[in-house]
Order: sequence, then structure tokens, then C-alpha cells
Amino acid sequence: MLLDALEKLRESKLFVKEDVPQHQLLYWSCHPLLKDRFDYLVALDPEALKKTEYRDEPIFPHAAIRRLGIESFAMILKAGMKHYPEHLGFLFRKNSDGKTACELAFEKYGKDETFDIIQECIPADKDMPSNALCLYYA
Repeated sequence: MLLDALEKLRESKLFVKEDVPQHQLLYWSCHPLLKDRFDYLVALDPEALKKTEYRDEPIFPHAAIRRLGIESFAMILKAGMKHYPEHLGFLFRKNSDGKTACELAFEKYGKDETFDIIQECIPADKDMPSNALCLYYA
């Protein structure tokens, strides 16, 4: 229902893609119960994954680590990998303390659960096995 309203607002030009990072809409929708909304907003403006900040922190790692659970970590990583595989979904983006999303996830969720999500979101291939991505932190 909300997605229909967003689409009508877009058609009326009352909602534009610039609204996504400007109003931190990815941050406010990166919850497993709001996955459809999050996916819609990412599809509307994939660059919002790079631009969205909350309290001067990038959405990833901040939202997925400090605010929400491992499911949100997975949502953001999957979206990042879909639109920015060359940046490994921003898995190694640092926060203001100099810690990466990967590092923070290890601290909060443990290595096993974090590796499971990483392997799910970044499938191994012949060039780089996904379980080798974070060996530095293991």
C-alpha cells in the first residue's frame, strides 16, 4: 500500500529520487519488515547506498550494525552487491571510528553468523572466494 502511494507521488513529481538520500529514507526503511520499501528505494536511487548518512555516518555500517540486526546487515550488503559489486557492497566502508562494516559485524554478530551472511551475499567464484574476504579479521 505504501509503495503504491510512493509510486503515485513519483508520478505527480512530488517524490523524486533525490528525496531518498536527503531524507535518509534508506536508513528508515532498512528493517526486515520494510524490505519491499527498502528495495523500492534502492531501485529508485542506487546511489543513495553511497550517499545516505545518518548522524554523519554512512548507512553501511551504521544502520546495520548499531541500529538493527543481522537481517538488516544482509539487506544492505545484498543491495550493495547488486549495485556496487566492485566495492564489495561497501562491506569494507569505514565509519568515523575507522572500523569497517565487516569488522563491526564480527564484533556484534560473531564470526560464524557474519561469514554465513557474507557467503550468502558474495558468492565464491574462481577469482575470490567469499570466505577469504574477511580473513584479516578472523
